[in-house]
Amino acid sequence: MGDTPNTDEQRLAEFSNKLDSFKPEGFDEEKFAAFKEAVIGFHNDEVKGLKINTAKMKEEKDILSNKLNTLQTTFTENESKMKTLEQQLADNQPEELKKAFENSRKEIEERYTKSLSELNKQISEKDERIKVLESGVLERDVLAEFNKAAADKQWLGGGREMAQAFITGKHGENFRRLKMPDGSETLVNNESLDMRQALNKFLDTEVGKNLLKSGLSGGGADGSTSTSGTGKKLTRAEYDALSPTEQMNFSIEGGEII
Repeated sequence: MGDTPNTDEQRLAEFSNKLDSFKPEGFDEEKFAAFKEAVIGFHNDEVKGLKINTAKMKEEKDILSNKLNTLQTTFTENESKMKTLEQQLADNQPEELKKAFENSRKEIEERYTKSLSELNKQISEKDERIKVLESGVLERDVLAEFNKAAADKQWLGGGREMAQAFITGKHGENFRRLKMPDGSETLVNNESLDMRQALNKFLDTEVGKNLLKSGLSGGGADGSTSTSGTGKKLTRAEYDALSPTEQMNFSIEGGEII
């Protein structure tokens, strides 16, 4: 399986090393250190905020679920009492008491139905919010794993983005977290492949090979074809608006993102 970092410390160390790799040669050390500290601080605040919001949403959902259980228990108890009273009324037949009983029962049922509907709506909203927050964390981790797996490849223009869309999905939805026997987590797709395995499998296909410089024939030592540089040019926004298939065709035909 893969080597997905399973602690915040490991993720932070990798992020810090990644920033170091971006340092221009000869750049002032103190200025770069200040820049790095600011970026890491922003990154930590963003991750911390996601975790706090997710935990808060789950806690609020639990409170609502407890209220719902209490409401259901109370209604069940009242229903039992109502049946007992109903039987007593049936035995004695006092019309005025029977009418008052029916009105009371109707009022209780209406209050219960309204409260139940409101609680279920609030719980559903919390579930949706939790789902959004958790998917944001998953998307970030999936992208980080893809970037690591793809770092040593020589991509054609747009090839990296096309491969990512096919392998991870637009928002990382093709991968899920898998709990390992030692308690750690790794990311796997629906074939139980980790990111590096999934990428290598894709690059073994004809489509995948054509996204790498070494995957094309002719045109010199770098493996580029005679169509390189002669295809269409699209902005990043225009490229992102294409479907995965259109992105693939754009890349294969020598398209360039400007």
